[in-house]
Amino acid sequence: MSYRGKWILISVATSLVFWVAVYQVFIAG
Repeated sequence: MSYRGKWILISVATSLVFWVAVYQVFIAG
């Protein structure tokens, strides 16, 4: 895997985790 591809994958995974957390807080609250 290329260096840039790895960083794209990391940023996509990070945003996914972030939005899941926001969604959970929004639903719970």
